[in-house]
Amino acid sequence: MYLEDAMLMNNAKAYAQLAAETSVPVCMSETLATRYEYREFFELKACDVIMYDLTWCGGVSEAKKISDMADTYMIPTSPHTCGGPLLYICSAHLCTALTSFLIMESNYWKYTHQFPYFVTNAPVPVNGSVTPPELPGVGAGIKPELFRNGDAIVETVAKA
Repeated sequence: MYLEDAMLMNNAKAYAQLAAETSVPVCMSETLATRYEYREFFELKACDVIMYDLTWCGGVSEAKKISDMADTYMIPTSPHTCGGPLLYICSAHLCTALTSFLIMESNYWKYTHQFPYFVTNAPVPVNGSVTPPELPGVGAGIKPELFRNGDAIVETVAKA
């Protein structure tokens, strides 16, 4: 579908040269943070698709700003979601608000086996599409037994 992170993301000019010399769409990169790091790639036409990770780029608000900026260059968005369940769920919510949305990455093992262990109501793709939960907040809850059965270390760092 696209060539993702062919090189380190520290040289927009090298990516611009790659994008100019290949017919394969170039996707970059969940390792960048904030719209300011993406700007040079957009201006140099160094990518055909952008990818970000909500936990690395500055959260949902910054991701939306990155996508809106990419949209002005007619560059579609493909969020990276190979982290935890809250990243996946928040990304699904964000995708519903993007005008430049292309595809959301997902991982079968994570949403069928790992995510249900940690959260309630993690969405599962149906016919290739994910619908974010419609409950309050992000629509999923962290399972309270995680804090009771020894799987999590709970430490009080300050008292009210």
